[in-house]
Amino acid sequence: MARPQRFFEKAIEVARLSHGVRRASVGAVLTKGSRILATASNYSKNIPANLELGNQRHSIHAEEAVLKLCNPEGATLWVARIMANGSMGCSRPCPYCQKDIA
Repeated sequence: MARPQRFFEKAIEVARLSHGVRRASVGAVLTKGSRILATASNYSKNIPANLELGNQRHSIHAEEAVLKLCNPEGATLWVARIMANGSMGCSRPCPYCQKDIA
């Protein structure tokens, strides 16, 4: 299997591990050369400050999570999105993740 296909399939696998997110499951894989450096999926978590404001959930984006796991310099980011109905979807990173990626 060619590396790009292997990395994208890994991103799909990681997206399927996502939990607590209703709209879409997102998986991110950070690679350098032929090595996978880190993987992460999007998830929701309770944050006390948000609970006080009436917000019960806070979403952590897969891109944000994977970039915090290791040094992304010179690495390639692979992202897969699985919609709530199970189909594959395309999207651009949100403005916050775009800043993290740049």
